[in-house]
Amino acid sequence: MEEINSKTIHLEDFDIDEDFLEGEILLNEWNAFFNKENAICLSIMLEENINFEDLLPEHLNGYNYIHQNQTNMLHAILNELLNQYPNMQAQYGYDEDEKNEYMPDVSRIQDFASLLSPLTMYILDVSKDDHPYIGCIFSCTWDDEHAFGAMLYKDRIVEIGGADTAFLSWIAQNDLEKHEQ
Repeated sequence: MEEINSKTIHLEDFDIDEDFLEGEILLNEWNAFFNKENAICLSIMLEENINFEDLLPEHLNGYNYIHQNQTNMLHAILNELLNQYPNMQAQYGYDEDEKNEYMPDVSRIQDFASLLSPLTMYILDVSKDDHPYIGCIFSCTWDDEHAFGAMLYKDRIVEIGGADTAFLSWIAQNDLEKHEQ
């Protein structure tokens, strides 16, 4: 049986803001896909009245899940984007020249490597079965202002959209309630 590599969150590696911790996470498999060599921002959203020293087990589970399942998560995001991309192209309505520059036709997930770049990952304060919802923001060629965001529960896509999709707790809460019924 393969040993699971568990990571530890070191609080000294994070800046404390009002209700979240902010640091970095290095995702080697994402870097290989996007042909990059850098860490991305990691924000751990905390429930109200929580001691920063007392992270919930869900936070560590989310951190470990990201490391251990980063390829599955990325493929889930990109496959959902591939499915919704033609409708998004229609919504953005670029003329042919702009479309070729900002939102060209794609036929496989690898085509997104030059159109997206990961910026921030969120471990949300909403969880189910000891695993938090996770959000990801990417810069994208087609929307400099709002970027591209995805929210996941494990490697299941909850929603994709603008950057705020990645961190709005109410999206996770709605999904949680929907799946508890």
